[in-house]
Amino acid sequence: MAAAKDQTGSTWSGGNINNAIRQQVRKAKKSQRNWKPDEAKQLDAIIHGTLPANAARLVGKLSPTGSGLMSALQLGAGFLHAPAAIATAATGFGAKTLGDRLTKNAVKKLKDIAAAGGDASLLIPADNAFQRLTKAKQDAIRRALMLGPNNQDNQPAER
Repeated sequence: MAAAKDQTGSTWSGGNINNAIRQQVRKAKKSQRNWKPDEAKQLDAIIHGTLPANAARLVGKLSPTGSGLMSALQLGAGFLHAPAAIATAATGFGAKTLGDRLTKNAVKKLKDIAAAGGDASLLIPADNAFQRLTKAKQDAIRRALMLGPNNQDNQPAER
């Protein structure tokens, strides 16, 4: 992540952090060959992206940040069709922000997998006490909670 920030900072295009992260992860994958299977799978998910991350990245190209050409086009279009230009810029900016966040979250997941010894299954939380109950017991608890203390079955008969 630090190398990606340095890379975008040195080119004065901090808007391209997504590409820089993917490039740095690709370098890391090549430099070390003994990745465990779950780590290698997560590395590929970062490098190639997931469907949501890539879709956000594609729509994010409409963002006025990170691209002088898009800024100029939207500024020019703004004189003719201000609402459309603003909507396009806002959509692009939101998608770009989402795409960047999804890639950063994928890197965090890689760190978590590595910290778990390379086993992604260790990141899945254990069931809580309610989830360990049988379905019948879960249903009984749900009914009790839904009916509450004023349910008709537990009311004393009127005098």
